[in-house]
Amino acid sequence: MEQFVPKSKARRVLGKSSDKYSDTQLREFIHNLHLIAREQLRYNGSKVC
Repeated sequence: MEQFVPKSKARRVLGKSSDKYSDTQLREFIHNLHLIAREQLRYNGSKVC
């Protein structure tokens, strides 16, 4: 799985809510958000993807 955002930056952005997640869970969470964002761009007809 390609790393889209460094874990440290993801934890900083998510703040205290990221404390309860392990590094693996955080990585999967960011990966899933990336997939959802790409799918939304395709759905909206964007030329980015």
